[in-house]
Amino acid sequence: MTSSEQEVPKGRREALEELKLKRGTLDPSSPVEPGSAPPIIPQKTREFLGPVLGKSQFGEEAPGKQLLIGKDISLSGTINSCDKLIVAGSVETKISECRELEITSEGLFKGEAEIEIAEIAGEFVGNLSADLIIIRSNGRISGNLAYGRLEVERGGEIVGNISRIGEKKES
Repeated sequence: MTSSEQEVPKGRREALEELKLKRGTLDPSSPVEPGSAPPIIPQKTREFLGPVLGKSQFGEEAPGKQLLIGKDISLSGTINSCDKLIVAGSVETKISECRELEITSEGLFKGEAEIEIAEIAGEFVGNLSADLIIIRSNGRISGNLAYGRLEVERGGEIVGNISRIGEKKES
């Protein structure tokens, strides 16, 4: 016990500690102290939480407004103004003012998307227009596809109408 605790009667000691907490002074025996090191996150967890922690899988800064639709989650509605939409569950929507769409191998997207970058490892059903489209080996797009640049890994599928952005359609 410190000398200040010895001078304060026992009933008032709790009141003094509460007052210290209100003023922002923490008890040194407290498990969390100001200036303490951040928690250590295991590497595998860090890779999974990369988008949440603000880093992409490539080590660069991730965009600020991200929406993650987790596995076994279904979402229906309109999504406006997100930098990156990551779909591991099921989404039925029209996205606008979004920069990037990523559909994981378990993900399903139904609807419309006009974006800059789309990476499809799961399934996309509907109308997709993007400057860059990457279809992974287990990815599948069904519907109308308009692209600026297109990359398709062996095994990736496209079923429907395909056009290049900027090309005029022949009548």
